[in-house]
Amino acid sequence: MTKNNLYASISVGFIALFFLAYEFTNKNFVWDIFIIYSIILLIIGEFIAITTTINIQNSVYIRSEEEALKLALPKIPFEIKKALKFIPLNIVILLITVFTSIYYFSDDPLKSYWYIILFLPLTIHLLSLIPYFLFSDTAFIESKKKALDIDDRHTTIIKIGKKLANKESKYCRKTNTKQYQTILHYLDNGQNPDEVFENRYTLLLPSSCCGDEKLVKSLIKHGSNINFRSSLGMTALILACKHGFYEIALSLIENGADVNIKDLDGNTALFYAQKNGYEDIVELFKPIV
Repeated sequence: MTKNNLYASISVGFIALFFLAYEFTNKNFVWDIFIIYSIILLIIGEFIAITTTINIQNSVYIRSEEEALKLALPKIPFEIKKALKFIPLNIVILLITVFTSIYYFSDDPLKSYWYIILFLPLTIHLLSLIPYFLFSDTAFIESKKKALDIDDRHTTIIKIGKKLANKESKYCRKTNTKQYQTILHYLDNGQNPDEVFENRYTLLLPSSCCGDEKLVKSLIKHGSNINFRSSLGMTALILACKHGFYEIALSLIENGADVNIKDLDGNTALFYAQKNGYEDIVELFKPIV
């Protein structure tokens, strides 16, 4: 939704509100519960109208199944999903308003027109959508789609990274086939293998820590910085040696991992391999050290 459309939508709703207030003023009304409730109905109607029209406009950003699979992105963008959550809230507010109005104003003239006040903003907002879809700004829509793709890609990789780093489960989890294919798709289409997440790690570190050999080799193949250090001074090699992943340690060393880098405690990858009794990994260091 463009800013102009949003401002126009809000303006239309408040014009209806002020018009009703003006009509009441001309009739020398006295403030009472019924007038106050009428204004409350308009405000509720405006809230429902705004969120409903925003969600209808968001429908142009919903991806087809084919597009979602091709781009390895969710069918409904994460940002749009947040907006769609307002739909059940709208329904709940609407039902509460309806039953309250029928019960509370059963013997009052407001009973005969409360629904007009409630649905007036929604009707006007929905009518305002006609020119939006007839004369939609294709350049804006395409730029928004691109921004959503970038945001979804980032969010998807972070979710996978957290799983690898043992932040969304009790145990670290290697990527499943779909997750691995998703990351591979991103890497093949220009994803920076050294993008830093949460200001402290790249995907190579949690994948090495978790023993995800297949992902580690793909990241190395796509030019990941093998000697990247986390905020704790950890490298992929230190993590692989600390947790006993021989094949990963071998791949890292063969591709130029610096065996002399120390973490913040002053310990090297060899130190952790020796400390934890991974003799097969210790043997890898003999020709080097």
